[in-house]
Amino acid sequence: MNVIYNNCFADPWIKVAEILRSEFDLRPAYWIGYADDNSKKIIPEVFNDVVYHDYFKAWKGVFPEHIVKLAENYCIEPELYKKIAQYELQGLKIMDRMDMDWGSFPFTERRLLFRNFLRCWLAVIDHYKINFLISPTLPHQAFDYPLYIICKYKEIKMISFFVFYFNSNNFIKS
Repeated sequence: MNVIYNNCFADPWIKVAEILRSEFDLRPAYWIGYADDNSKKIIPEVFNDVVYHDYFKAWKGVFPEHIVKLAENYCIEPELYKKIAQYELQGLKIMDRMDMDWGSFPFTERRLLFRNFLRCWLAVIDHYKINFLISPTLPHQAFDYPLYIICKYKEIKMISFFVFYFNSNNFIKS
């Protein structure tokens, strides 16, 4: 089964991914990681067939070139729009943090970006036959919230963690 690792630092997530691969056949197919932990180099060395996507590029809506080409063949079907309409406004609201002066990122551009995220994530999920989404935090950013929506729509299982600042405990959300 193929997995997207979202916002995962190399340490400790490489070890987690190796265990999940060996014990449960959960194979990393797509990894969104951070440049400051050298994961751009490390992840492909450990998982040679994974697609690595830099967090900051994802945040800006920049996908790997082959994903952009795949996404060109996707259009958002009316059925999908009906099912996600309740989430789209929240996704656009999340983009407030991308509009530093509260005026240079208008609604129409946000909507285009949101829908591009949807198309790209549909392409990733279909092309790599994704079965799971693993995220250390609940999706809450412009790029991973649409991923979460598509996973819900396609009934892809998700495991994330809710950090609870009480006595160093975490809750697992599935």
